[in-house]
Order: sequence, then C-alpha cells, then structure tokens
Amino acid sequence: MSSDAPSEADSTIHQTPASHRTLRLVAIASFLPAFPLCLSHGILSHHPVPAVGLVPLAFSASGSVFLLRRRDHDDGPARRISHPALAFVFDVILAAAFMAVLIFTWISDERLASLSMLAAYATIPLLVNFFIHLLMALQSFYTGLAIRSIVQWLAWRVLPPDCPHCDHRLRPDFPQLPWLKSLRQRRHGDHAALFVDDEHRYHDDENEEILYRAESAAEEAETSQPVQPEVVDGRACITLEFLIKEWYGVFVSSLHRIIVLEDDFVAV
Repeated sequence: MSSDAPSEADSTIHQTPASHRTLRLVAIASFLPAFPLCLSHGILSHHPVPAVGLVPLAFSASGSVFLLRRRDHDDGPARRISHPALAFVFDVILAAAFMAVLIFTWISDERLASLSMLAAYATIPLLVNFFIHLLMALQSFYTGLAIRSIVQWLAWRVLPPDCPHCDHRLRPDFPQLPWLKSLRQRRHGDHAALFVDDEHRYHDDENEEILYRAESAAEEAETSQPVQPEVVDGRACITLEFLIKEWYGVFVSSLHRIIVLEDDFVAV
C-alpha cells in the first residue's frame, strides 16, 4: 500500500538518532577519569591489560569528536569517511575491543585484594564505553537496514497482493535501505536529479548570463520582425457568394414558373 509519506530511508539516510550525540559526549567525557585509573591500575598490578584499555578509550574519544564535528559540518571528505555504515563498523569494533579488555581484566590471576577497589573503578569507564558503542551499533543497524519497515513488509505478505473487490494494491513495495540509498547517492557524486520543470533551477553565474543573453536575443528578434498582415483567401469567399446567387436565381425562376402555371390553370 503505497503512500506519499516519506519512507524510513528518506528520513534517516543522513540522520542519526538524537541520543547518539549525548552518548558520544559521554564517551568523550569518560576518557578523563579513565586515563589515571587504568594507568595506575596497570602499574600497580604489574599487568599490561588495564593500561591496554586506554587504546580503545582513545579511539572512542577521538572518533566521537570527529563524528560530532562532522554533524556540524556535514560536507567534504569528512562526510564520505563518516558514512553511517562505517560509523556502525566503528562502534562494533570498539564494543568488541572493550569487551576483550574487560574479559582479560576479570580472568587475570594476578589480582591483589588491595587493588580490587581500584580495579572496580578502572573498569567502570570501560563498561560505560562498551554499552555506549553496543547501543549505538544496534540503533545504527536498526535504522540503517530499515528493520521496522522490513518487518511491516513481511507482515503484509500474509495478505493477497490486490484487493479482490476493488483491485486496490494492498502489499507495499520492498522498503529502501538507508545505507544502500546513501551509498548510491555518494557513488553518483551527491548530485540531485533535475526534472523537466526544474531544468534551469540550479546553475552558476556564467550559465545565468548565457540564459539572459539568449532571452534578450529572442525578445529582440520578436520585436524587430515586421508584423505580416493575415492573408485571407478571397477565392473561397467569391465562390461561396457565386453559388448562393445561382441558387437564389434558380429558386426565383422556379417560383415564377409555378405562379404562371397556377394562373393558367385557374384561367382554364
């Protein structure tokens, strides 16, 4: 069942959920307390795993800053690099990296009882970043592949394609996937198609000058061309007038003969 409302692909192709900005700000802010905690935990425990957690934390903070700046300036090379699908891959990789660091931290046999509190505080930023990137990856996957529209499309498959009474189309078309649509637009250079009525809507100053000169030349040609009087074919008018006169003469002569014959008949 087609409708004129914008599809999920149109509404989310260059948009991210509103919560992503808040989550990325939290990811940036969490790097500040995580740096001294993870570093001190690694030094005191003589184990490199807690300090290694600073690597995904640094990537998370720098990537979040880059993506937030891209949203404010959504053009140029930054727009190509920050494709929604690439942002999804970025979040998935970071979530997996945080989980790996957390697992190796928890299973370490060299944990000291005196460092348990420090280890707990040091893993909190890692856990926060893990859930942040996992949530953003799930949201990006849900919107980028139009999961809701696909579920609705599958639900409509239980109905016949057309109404048996009015032949109205019941099943909707397969939804457009925002990620694929965005890839097609970027592949074609982000140029919007011009329709027939919009032929001269977008042009630069040089094209404007050329169009203005062409219009001026056309107007001058129309004004300079002498007006030719409309030629009326007089032969057709003369022929029609001649036929009318002939028919009128024949009618009058026939009527005169009838009157004469009638007078003769009365006289007899």
